[in-house]
Amino acid sequence: MQAGVARVRLVLGILLFGALAACAIPSAAPVPDGFDGDAGEIDASSPPRPERVLFIGNSYTAVNDLPAAVKAIAAETQVPIDTEATLVGGATLYDHFVTTGAKDKLVGGKFDAVVLQGQSLEALGGESGFETFAPRFADLAKAAGSRVVWFATWARGPGASAYLRGETVANRIEQAYSKVALSNGGKVARVGAAFHQAQIFLPKVQLHQPDDSHPTNEGTLLAACTIVHTLTGKVPRVPEPAPLGIATNTAQALCNLAANVRCLEGGDQCDGLCFKLQTDPRHCGRCGNQCAAGDPCNVGQCGCSSGLKACSLVCTNLQYDQYNCGACGNSCEPGRYCSSGACTCAGSAVLSVSLPMLTALEPACTVAGQAACDKAGEEYCLSRGCATTGFGPASGHAPIGDSVMCLAGPAPAAVEYSMLQTFEPTCDGVTQRHSAACVTAVHRYCKSQGKASGFGHHEATGTQVSVTCLSSSQALALTVEDTTLQEQASRCVPHSVTCNIAGWNLCKSLGFAAGFGPVEASGNLRTVICVRK
Repeated sequence: MQAGVARVRLVLGILLFGALAACAIPSAAPVPDGFDGDAGEIDASSPPRPERVLFIGNSYTAVNDLPAAVKAIAAETQVPIDTEATLVGGATLYDHFVTTGAKDKLVGGKFDAVVLQGQSLEALGGESGFETFAPRFADLAKAAGSRVVWFATWARGPGASAYLRGETVANRIEQAYSKVALSNGGKVARVGAAFHQAQIFLPKVQLHQPDDSHPTNEGTLLAACTIVHTLTGKVPRVPEPAPLGIATNTAQALCNLAANVRCLEGGDQCDGLCFKLQTDPRHCGRCGNQCAAGDPCNVGQCGCSSGLKACSLVCTNLQYDQYNCGACGNSCEPGRYCSSGACTCAGSAVLSVSLPMLTALEPACTVAGQAACDKAGEEYCLSRGCATTGFGPASGHAPIGDSVMCLAGPAPAAVEYSMLQTFEPTCDGVTQRHSAACVTAVHRYCKSQGKASGFGHHEATGTQVSVTCLSSSQALALTVEDTTLQEQASRCVPHSVTCNIAGWNLCKSLGFAAGFGPVEASGNLRTVICVRK
């Protein structure tokens, strides 16, 4: 069945684009499944009473006079509508409920329907109060005998910031309106989804003004067709000449889209709303198949398969789930992983940390205090209960890093500075213990012990320094050119301190847990140490 639907959608897109390109006006679009009626045969002997519809919104509704376009298209579709509106630029549902008079107009106006449109970013969350005032408007509409149409607006245009445009943003907006519709009644006018579909099937039609926010005439007409379809269940028809000065063939192609809007991000339409039939317990596998209370929907089937447990309506394996380890809700702490239903110390783990947290452990840890920060990083790792050592955060020509590398197993050991000086004579004690020479000396010392490399200088006591050596199963020495490190930190110069953050970032980019160095230099080549996960 899904494959069939996909074919219909593809054919629809081809037909719509062809209609626009050839400037041919298509005949009435077919009525999709789930909608009743057809605008093709109307009994003209007894014209219906116009429905009274109130629009409550802001500039998205006011620009190009969307209510007037709705009235013109409804008249051509032979389902007449009279419109009134309370529209205030930038207004949220809170504003309309408290200050604009929209609430009083809805209560006393005897409207058949109300179209509610929140501010463009309101449904994305924050402090706007959308989830509070949408239900209040729904209650007012019920008391006034008006049905509700929730105007799900569009994502921003292609020139806007990434977090305000695209299919995912459009879906988030629609889901917010769908949530209030499911809880409080009403239908969703899926205008944002129609915009996204038009951008795919009718790419030459501009829907956003240059501000990438407000609608063009074409965008308003598409919104009007979608709202008419939602209000009436009819396939909207475009009068000739078309509203807003749009070419008739373009207008009708847009209206055909409005009557056949697909669900975003792979959803499936049930009762005019979109759900994931593979995972939604309200419509599991097919529309109307609701799972029993507490049962999740797992790959289109109610309940969990053998060996899995339902936790918060999700099927999971308690033996390996980091957030439900052994029992629902039992989350393993950072630095531990779930194995056989128990939280177990990981061999290595990168933990998030802030500079104030490190400064609380070692007051001398500042952006310039790498020695103290190394010590604080190790102390932080040890405080987590699993680790035996650690290093970081990374530093360099950038703000100090926000992560430390913690390891379970290898233990620090005290090494005399005189021993380190046998591997690199210029490593001359406490004052130089974070110099390139001492970093190299520790690396060479650990190699002399049969290890891959090591890090150190956690803490110096008299003539000794604390050093941790890592085996080849824990770390890998990687030789790279200066330019490779400079791609990770542009101001990196051949120095173990200023390039430290570049080494960390390079190792992370290659799939390792973290890294440090350079620990060796030869011409334009540098050796960094990558720590395995």
